[in-house]
Amino acid sequence: MGILLVSLLLEALSSPACPDVQSPAIRAEYEITKHTGRFYEILFKDPVEDLCACFVKDREVTDVGLTDADQLFCGMHDAKHFMWVNGTEQNLFNGSSCDGGKGGACGNANFDLVFETPLIKRIHYPNQVIGFGRDAAGAYGGKYVWTVEYQCMEVLGVRDYLGVNIYHRHWDPPAADLAAIQAVIDAAGLSALWNSTKLKPISSSPMCNFTANPR
Repeated sequence: MGILLVSLLLEALSSPACPDVQSPAIRAEYEITKHTGRFYEILFKDPVEDLCACFVKDREVTDVGLTDADQLFCGMHDAKHFMWVNGTEQNLFNGSSCDGGKGGACGNANFDLVFETPLIKRIHYPNQVIGFGRDAAGAYGGKYVWTVEYQCMEVLGVRDYLGVNIYHRHWDPPAADLAAIQAVIDAAGLSALWNSTKLKPISSSPMCNFTANPR
């Protein structure tokens, strides 16, 4: 844990303020009802998940936003020390992000992410959808095939946290979708993450057995 805290501190001290990476088109076109159902996390930058090999979430719309029922396969060393962990996240509507709380289009695709269980309870993260893949083939009932979500926090003009979470309907996505996701990352000015070990794969471990561990 000490090494992780030092790493986060060094990254924070060398980081600029949070850039605005969400395009007006995403804020205007995002439809929350298309962001429900089962997703697998395929790539991430999130120190909380560094000890996890698999991540599946079931997402539904509620009166307050999106509620995520998460299932992670986490542990240390080898398969004998891994276990499935259930968690809950709330993506609360956040209409105050740019319109004074009026809930207009500029608040769309912006959430207040709150972890409920099991760890880091009640910590809040600003969570923005910065890209999504449309269901052109009709394989998922018209809902989004994949999404790219971005969290950034700063203190006194210096970024102290940066997270990226990329979800897909299938744990092993096709190359064309990965190319489209990379285009979103590039357009957001986050190419350095894609071209480094900072954006890590998840849900691709041979230890993941989603068939044997269904929701």
